[in-house]
Formats: sequence, structure tokens, C-alpha cells
Amino acid sequence: MHIEALAANSELEGLVDLCQLPSDDLYNPALQFFGIKRAGKLIAVIGLESYESVALLRSLAVLPDYRGLGLARSLVNFMEAQAAQQGVQELYLLTTTASNFFRALAYQLTERSKAPDCIQQTAQLIGLCPASALLLRKQLPIRTG
Repeated sequence: MHIEALAANSELEGLVDLCQLPSDDLYNPALQFFGIKRAGKLIAVIGLESYESVALLRSLAVLPDYRGLGLARSLVNFMEAQAAQQGVQELYLLTTTASNFFRALAYQLTERSKAPDCIQQTAQLIGLCPASALLLRKQLPIRTG
């Protein structure tokens, strides 16, 4: 499986929309996207919105026909490694449907008020995600050398 960097485009937007995730700010220059393609078609994607030592994990989406194959877990593992290489020490994410998936990957439920200001000021927390979305956090290992 090959994970590649992606630019925000209509195909990415369509996948995110199909998976019923917010897509209004996908063209934010602070966002990086990576995805998996099969036969030239985007089938899974993940995003990262970085703010120095903290970041928001974004837009994890897998086409329904490709779920259950471990693609989401592979994308999260890849993005955690990418984030750590960029000096990110804490990852945050919002979810309404995947809290059990992320908890199995060592993400912990946290109160929105305890998130750093830069995370609280993201479009996701300000209003793109519903107030019912859970905020989860994971401490990343500190990379040395």
C-alpha cells in the first residue's frame, strides 16, 4: 500500500463529503493531506493541521467498499509518524462516530476547554464540527536526533 501526499481538490472533497465529514475548509494552507489510491482513484485520505508542537488530525475518510481492510489504521500510523517528524508532540481530533476506533489507538477523551488555544481556534472546533463531537488527544513520543 502506497500513501502519497495530496493537494486539496474536488476528488478529495468528494471523498470527505461522501463520508459525511466537514469539507468547508479543506483548502486551508495549514492543512496537509495524504491518501491511498487504487487504480488511480482516491479511496482513503487523512489530513493534518499543524501548529508547531500540536496538531489537529483531520478528515480521516475511507470509501465504504474499502473499510475493514486496515486502511484507516495505516493512515493514522503514517500521519502520527509524519507529525512526530515535524516536531508535533500532541495530536487532537474531533469525532462523532469513530471514538472507539481512536481510543483503541491510545487516543484519550479530553475536554475542549483543555485543548491549546491554537486548537480551540480551528474552524473545526469553532463550528464546522457539531458541539456533540468528542475531542480526543494523544501524546506522541518525542523524537530525538
